[in-house]
Amino acid sequence: MQTTLPEWLRWLVGGGAGVITSGLVALLAKWDKFAVLWDRLSAEVKRYAVFVVASLLGWLGFYIQVSIGYIPRPEDPAAWLEALFSIVVSQVVYTGAKMFQRAMRS
Repeated sequence: MQTTLPEWLRWLVGGGAGVITSGLVALLAKWDKFAVLWDRLSAEVKRYAVFVVASLLGWLGFYIQVSIGYIPRPEDPAAWLEALFSIVVSQVVYTGAKMFQRAMRS
């Protein structure tokens, strides 16, 4: 199976940024200096931090899609806001699904 750049960017924008961010945090947690800082944070702050980073990655993926011409450029500020809002919602859905899975395991 071959994944093209447009497919990868769609995955990134559609919730994949949350997967990448979670993996990145797990990788960084093996680094002592990061782990000390990360362990000091409350679970709620960690969730917000992961959400913000995932949203930023999603926005970056969207911007790249627009810049390369894979998707049409939003025509006005309201259209940009709507597009960026939908990316944030996809990250909320991903985060909510992960929290639901953790709650079901407990």
